[in-house]
Amino acid sequence: RASADSIAIGRQHFGTFCAPCHGAEGKGGVTGPVATKFIPPPDLTHPELQKQRTDGYWHSYIVVGGAVMPAYGEALSSHEAWHIVNFLRSIAQK
Repeated sequence: RASADSIAIGRQHFGTFCAPCHGAEGKGGVTGPVATKFIPPPDLTHPELQKQRTDGYWHSYIVVGGAVMPAYGEALSSHEAWHIVNFLRSIAQK
């Protein structure tokens, strides 16, 4: 469940695992220091993307990875991945 503690933990994990590509605020594009080396990642705060992606989708993508995104299932527990999902929901543009 989303809580202030979960979101804070998710923010820390996001900073470690996600910010290098997605940027510290999750805005995507070339805001992350690694993003300039690959296809620019999406803006995770965008309302339409937030609406299109379910929590389960994001959790799976974090754990298993995708076409360009690496899998973090060996570095993060499933529980830790859920904290990141809660953080992602907290940064959604209103």
